[in-house]
Amino acid sequence: MDPLCVLIYPKTAEIEFSHPDVPYSILFIGSYLKANGLQVKLFDQRITSNKDILHYIESNPVTHVGLSTMTGPQIIFAMELSRKVRQTGRISK
Repeated sequence: MDPLCVLIYPKTAEIEFSHPDVPYSILFIGSYLKANGLQVKLFDQRITSNKDILHYIESNPVTHVGLSTMTGPQIIFAMELSRKVRQTGRISK
C-alpha cells in the first residue's frame, strides 16, 4: 500500500466567508505527491471540522500530515490543529 498523506488548509479566521477561495496550495502539493506514488487526502478546515479531520486520521493508515499556512491568524489555527493531530498518537515527529 502506498503511503497516505493528509494535507490540510487551515481556517483563515474564526468566522469564514460562505464561499472560500480554492486552497491552491494543497491542491498543487497534493497533485505532485499523487503523481509520485502517494495516496493523498485533502481537507479544508474552513469547510471540514477538526472532529472530522481527526476522525479520518485516527481511522486510516495515515503516514504523513501537512498543513499549509500563511503568517497571521491562519497560523494559530494550524498550530492548534497540529497539536491535536500529534495527540492522536498516529503521527510521529
